[in-house]
Amino acid sequence: MISDSLQRQLAARSRDRSFLIRSSLIIVAVAVVISFITSHFFYSQSKRAGGDGTGVQLQVTEEQLISFIRFGVPFLSGGNELNCLYLKDDWNRSGHLDVISGQLKAAEASDNTESIQLWMQGLNSETPDIFIQTLEGLPADLKWRDEFIGDLFIQEENHDRALEYYLAATDKENHSNYSLRSAVALAHYNEDAPLLRELLGDAKFRNALSPEARIDYYSYLRDYPQLGLAILQSDASSWFSPYLIPALFTALIWGLILNSFWVPSRERIVMSCLAFLLGVLSATLTLFAVVIQEDIRGFTWSRTDTDISQFLYFLVGVALREETVKLLCFIPLIGWLRKRNEPVEALILAGMVGLGFAVNENIGYFQRSPGDSLVSWIRLLTANPLHFALTGVAGFYLARMVQRKGHGMEEFLIAFIAVVFAHGVYNSVISIDAFIEYAPLSTILVAVIAYQYFDRLRDSMHTDRIHRRISPLGVFVLGSAVLTCLAMLTSAASQPMSIAFRDFALGVATMIPLAFAFINRFRDL
Repeated sequence: MISDSLQRQLAARSRDRSFLIRSSLIIVAVAVVISFITSHFFYSQSKRAGGDGTGVQLQVTEEQLISFIRFGVPFLSGGNELNCLYLKDDWNRSGHLDVISGQLKAAEASDNTESIQLWMQGLNSETPDIFIQTLEGLPADLKWRDEFIGDLFIQEENHDRALEYYLAATDKENHSNYSLRSAVALAHYNEDAPLLRELLGDAKFRNALSPEARIDYYSYLRDYPQLGLAILQSDASSWFSPYLIPALFTALIWGLILNSFWVPSRERIVMSCLAFLLGVLSATLTLFAVVIQEDIRGFTWSRTDTDISQFLYFLVGVALREETVKLLCFIPLIGWLRKRNEPVEALILAGMVGLGFAVNENIGYFQRSPGDSLVSWIRLLTANPLHFALTGVAGFYLARMVQRKGHGMEEFLIAFIAVVFAHGVYNSVISIDAFIEYAPLSTILVAVIAYQYFDRLRDSMHTDRIHRRISPLGVFVLGSAVLTCLAMLTSAASQPMSIAFRDFALGVATMIPLAFAFINRFRDL
């Protein structure tokens, strides 16, 4: 337990602006030094290692070489989710022929060397049927033979024959996961639902597929139980991603800020964590709704649609969907809130549900933007407050309506409609080409939405022992400093320090107005 004197000191420091400025500058200075050393060590070493291309011959397995010939993916990255349909994405293999030939010559000759060479020539030929006949003359039990023939039939657009050979490959003990994935993909492509259902019922086919791939197949089959399971597995796998770390760090900053508005107790902390987990669950349920809405019902977004159609998609297809699911996940907490009749508790717990949703969503954004190290800082200031503020306001009015036994339904409906509309406008401004010139106004919209939430939170906050509690200002300032500096450190590991620091400075500068909007809201607490 923290001693009373230390607690008072920490609380005082978190409100001392001079201390916060000095601490932030020290964090930045230390980060710059470490980034310089990191950039010099990692970036310079990697540059020297790949300098003239005369390094040691890269040792690769047959599987890695075959994946490179098929798809052009780097040798060591595999291509473990790809299937034969990706062969249709034409790319120029001729530029890699020398490299591939060198690898084949460098490798010890094996029983598969001849078939690999024939198959590679067939992929680069306008008449692959000649190479198909030659491969068919090779021993039937030769590894890769059948799937190589299947690939060449894909080149000829003969999907039925290709499927025959992929299935033949899967009947052998030495089958590869590629042949399993390709057979399933072709069954789906050919719209052969009975065969697709049969293949997915076989564990060896099912286990060769990623949860994301199974989502597409089960949505086509309208197999809702298996679809739900695949979505859960897909979501669970993202929580083992390294991108979970920045997502949780941004959530920790806002979670500490929200929980500073009440007097902490064991019961409240437990309820706050439960609300956060319900928010995480709401993101998974939303993904299920997305698949139903878009893949099954066909309500999708396209930049070629009219502006009004795109706006309706973001309003009804995104905002209404997300805000409804988040509120549904907030409902289990209302029983506890109803007995207590504390407005601040409703605001904080509803906000924590929105924050849990944002964390799950952030992991996906970080995975899609691995090269943008400052995306975590941007999401900290935009998506996180957007979600917890919108859900906080809607949840507050919902809890109050329930506590008043249905009175105040009009207030709740007006608040919910306003929340959905604000969410829809935000998504439209940053996504629709016709509105893109107004994208800078999105930060103002986030600030306005956050102020609506924090104004209610300030009006109902617990002031007992407030000067013994950590100030939201200190958490926000120091948390932001650490987060942005971690982004600079990450960037410095892969590029020169001058570029890493430039990106850091520009990224921080663009979000300074929004950061100061939050600082202004917290500075007197």
